[in-house]
Amino acid sequence: MTRCWNGHGEYDGYECPTCAQINATREAGENAAETARDAADRAEYSAALQLAQAQRLADAQYETQEAIHRAADQNHLLARDGWKLQVVSKVQRGLELLNNDMFEEASSILRNALATDPGNLFAHIYLALAERSSGNPAEYWLHLQKGAQLLGTSDYSSVAAYRETITAFSIPSGYEKDANVVTLRDVLFKKLRAYFVRCPADSDISLLKAIIQKKWDEIARLGVGVIDTRQLSLDFVRMSMKQGCDDTAALAAEKLVEATVTRKDISAWLEYSIMTWQIKHSVGRGTPEKGIRLLTGWRVEEVASLLDECVTKRDVMIKLYSERAWASLASALRSYYRQIHAAIYEYIDRTARARSESSKQPDSVVGVGVGLIILLILGAISALFDAMLAFAVPILIIAFAAGVVVANVRGTAANDKAFREHQTHLRALQHRIEVAIGFVENRTSSSQPILAADENATAYSIRAPDEHITYVYPKQRDPSARVDG
Repeated sequence: MTRCWNGHGEYDGYECPTCAQINATREAGENAAETARDAADRAEYSAALQLAQAQRLADAQYETQEAIHRAADQNHLLARDGWKLQVVSKVQRGLELLNNDMFEEASSILRNALATDPGNLFAHIYLALAERSSGNPAEYWLHLQKGAQLLGTSDYSSVAAYRETITAFSIPSGYEKDANVVTLRDVLFKKLRAYFVRCPADSDISLLKAIIQKKWDEIARLGVGVIDTRQLSLDFVRMSMKQGCDDTAALAAEKLVEATVTRKDISAWLEYSIMTWQIKHSVGRGTPEKGIRLLTGWRVEEVASLLDECVTKRDVMIKLYSERAWASLASALRSYYRQIHAAIYEYIDRTARARSESSKQPDSVVGVGVGLIILLILGAISALFDAMLAFAVPILIIAFAAGVVVANVRGTAANDKAFREHQTHLRALQHRIEVAIGFVENRTSSSQPILAADENATAYSIRAPDEHITYVYPKQRDPSARVDG
């Protein structure tokens, strides 16, 4: 007999009957619960799947209904606006006939288009051109005025609408003071002023060119004032001068100069600046001095590069423009140079010092090398003569130190010589620039130094006879001293 560990008494066999029954009951309950949970999960999944399928079906039905409604709306719009598409097609056809000098046919089809859409600006403009070419000035002015009145409306606020209307405007010889001409021109001026005020970001160079062709300097200048400078060019400036729009040309050139100052484009600044002086001398317009004043925001090395560019391109600029324009630019640069010439020479000295230091030998390494060589030589000698053994160590130390000192002194002298050579070369180049802009006199004698300097002097002096002034440039007392930036 076996006693149950769970207190169920004694029993025969391998397992307590009571415990076995309890375990069986517990397992059956757990299995039933697991089965119930599985059934619930399957039911929940099935319900979710059915709900998703129902939602997809509902969405598909909704999208189908929306597509049907959109198609119906589009068909309604096409039915309602189909006549507009027909008008556009007729206007395009009328323009083709007009370009092929078929004026009567163009007038006929354009009148047909206006019968359907009386508010079509382009139909009025092209019909006006066709009537003018057919010899009907009254019809020309009538339809051109109708088209001009439509400018600025919601359908005709584009650059193309303004450009086409302005291009179509033409004054026959002898009609400059005609009432129709004056009235229509006043309308166009008013419309253009409103456009540039209302839509400055939409201004386009093609519209400005159309205005320039009409020689409307006041309106073109207003457009140049609001247009993105990146659309301007020297060709536009020259075109403005050719058409007599002097104020427009001057403002466009000055805006180009300002843009080059901002992005620090030296070559462009030079060409645009001399163009402003050319305009000043040709028509007396503009303030080219402003371009020089704007250079105050540049670093001294950038101004130095600009001056070098001026000298390099001097002859080319004179050929492209005029010697008088170059002389005025050089005079303005000379005036500004008086304010910065000391800073220029400080920059030259810093550059010379940097170049000499970049090419110098490492003095300490050379000194140590020389000292070691002397040390080895004297060591070998002292080994041959026993009498020198007592003094070998002090002698070797002194010889090593002497070698280091001598090498450092020689290296410093070489570096100072390199500095002076770089300095002399750079100052000679700067003197060439100063001669070119008339800041100093041209010294033709090769034996005469570029800069007159006394060994004991503390400054370089250059005589500028045209200015009756002696300009003094700083000179370093100690060539080995650094120039602080």
